[in-house]
Amino acid sequence: MKILTYCIMVTGGVYGSQRSIHALQFSKALLKRQHLIKSIFFYQEGVYNAYQITSLDHNHIDLFNNWKALSKKYHIKLNVCISAAIRRGIIDKKKKDCYGNFIFSSLNTLIKDVLICDRFIQF
Repeated sequence: MKILTYCIMVTGGVYGSQRSIHALQFSKALLKRQHLIKSIFFYQEGVYNAYQITSLDHNHIDLFNNWKALSKKYHIKLNVCISAAIRRGIIDKKKKDCYGNFIFSSLNTLIKDVLICDRFIQF
């Protein structure tokens, strides 16, 4: 089996869509099969994955902490589109830091990562 390098883009929000959960499950499955993930890029509604939600119902998966744990364990970059985050009011234009292992970046970062990966997957 050839080991492939993946770049993943998440455009689904935390609620109202299964795309974020599917992206997380897919990422874990790739890593279990020894593939590599260069980066995970959160874009459009996906930027909400980088926003720490303080209260969750008992039946919801804590995506924020799951993404952080995945990043820490496998040293995966979690890039958040800064423009999409600003447009959705997640951050102030003057405050450029992010939460946990999430890093604010631009679409240029996504393009550079895609160019050096074997596969690009969007959720």
